[in-house]
Amino acid sequence: MTATVHIADANRHLCDLYRQFFSHHGWQVQISAGGLECLDQLRQSSPVLLILDWHLPWGGADGLLAVMREDPQLARIPVILTTSEATPEASSGGIGSRVVRVIRKPFSLATLHRLALSELSNGKPGCHEGRDLASPPLCS
Repeated sequence: MTATVHIADANRHLCDLYRQFFSHHGWQVQISAGGLECLDQLRQSSPVLLILDWHLPWGGADGLLAVMREDPQLARIPVILTTSEATPEASSGGIGSRVVRVIRKPFSLATLHRLALSELSNGKPGCHEGRDLASPPLCS
């Protein structure tokens, strides 16, 4: 069985790169360019991981994570949060939920893949679950 990763980022160029890279490494890849589209696709499928850009339009990462926390089916999906900021601003008290890693752009696809494989093999929450974003360590 092939693991499915869902990538939510408004930058279509990055999404194409992510899709090619992860597909080449044996993953099934789903892509969405906005929060509402992502939410709809997550509810229809069962990805083992969500790679989520903090600045995702149409709901934003914070809005999407808030909805995921309230839905038992979605709350179990681990999230790698990507950001171009040193520390994403957390609205209403932090990201919490299943955010297992925060990775700052730019990063190598090999690094992202390594983190995805680590989460897949762990099958359990990682270093950031339930933590406030006031000062999370960024994965490099």
